Amino acid sequence: MDKKIISIYMGNPDNSNHAELELPATPWEMVDAMDRLRLSEGQEPYWQVEDMGRYEFLAPHLDGYDLYQFNALAEKLRTFGDVDAVAFEGLVQMELNNLYQNNGGELTLRRVLDLAYSVDCCHVVPGITDDAALGQFYVENDFLPDLATVPDSVLEMLDYEKIGRSMREGEGGVLTPHGYVMQESELRQAPPNLGRPPRKPPYMIYFLCVSDIRAVKLYLPAKQAELDAVLDCLEVDSWREVRLEECDAAMPEMWLFTDMAYDGMEQINRFAQCLEELDRNNELIKFKAVAGQLDIRSLDDALALAEHLSEYALEPGIHSLEELAREELSVIVSDPDRDLLTRHLNMEAYGADLLWRDQGLFSDYGYICRPDGQPLQVPRQGVDMTMQ
Repeated sequence: MDKKIISIYMGNPDNSNHAELELPATPWEMVDAMDRLRLSEGQEPYWQVEDMGRYEFLAPHLDGYDLYQFNALAEKLRTFGDVDAVAFEGLVQMELNNLYQNNGGELTLRRVLDLAYSVDCCHVVPGITDDAALGQFYVENDFLPDLATVPDSVLEMLDYEKIGRSMREGEGGVLTPHGYVMQESELRQAPPNLGRPPRKPPYMIYFLCVSDIRAVKLYLPAKQAELDAVLDCLEVDSWREVRLEECDAAMPEMWLFTDMAYDGMEQINRFAQCLEELDRNNELIKFKAVAGQLDIRSLDDALALAEHLSEYALEPGIHSLEELAREELSVIVSDPDRDLLTRHLNMEAYGADLLWRDQGLFSDYGYICRPDGQPLQVPRQGVDMTMQ
């Protein structure tokens, strides 16, 4: 539902745990990515940009940028129209020119945020990408009074490139691949509290509900009276008349099996209540891990899984076959003998046999299996829920 601007890859510096994230990320999407990385307390993730899209010109300057402030930048970039994007590129180019003329320096993310919040301080001429086109634009639009009485036959002989270069240098403007940009007023400063580390949101599901009259934020789970109050505020009779233009959820993958045209808001609210209970019992990560490996096709399937979640085990600290083997040895063998065995065992092969024995698998959140040794499936009427 939301427009994404930038793709990044995130990794745990100590192992192979990773996550791919589209920015701007919602609060729950950021929390979910950290759940997948399984970082130690106080540990920061490794991350790198995979795709900058329209803003590829920022890519050479990203070293050392703070992830959460970078997400705040993506949030601002998402609001840009075409002219804003040209203005932002021009401001970045001006800033780099200033740094070069003053013997270098880094383009800090804080400064980039200031530039993003200053795009309306610029005049933009889209499509003007060289001095000749800029000079012709100024002449043909009567921005040069001295040429007002010159016949057209003479204007055709003017050196537009020289005129454009003179105007650009005099105005301190820049040419970008998408247009000409000139700063007209003093730049603004971005809000100082942008890009704080993610905190767990107080809701399980969020929607921005929109009608032809107004927009209202809805946080689930909610009481029935609160749901009715949103409809009244929107001045509509049913949820089918409501457009959902923003969303966030404690289980980001729920949108893969949620049919907004079929599932009523009451059913979605019921699922939000389920997520809230799972989170209260510290089982939300296990639920996401197991659900990600099953053929979940509807909210009914997800609710059925929640009822049977106790049949599954999640070991978030196990990341590999070798760690699975070490965990098994720690249970069945004492410390001195375990160290001796470890030096002589093929731990990868032993871990693979344990994986087959337990019918387990590695999810993005850790190792999951059923303690009873059965395949990963949830009993439900009419459909057999098996591994994908």
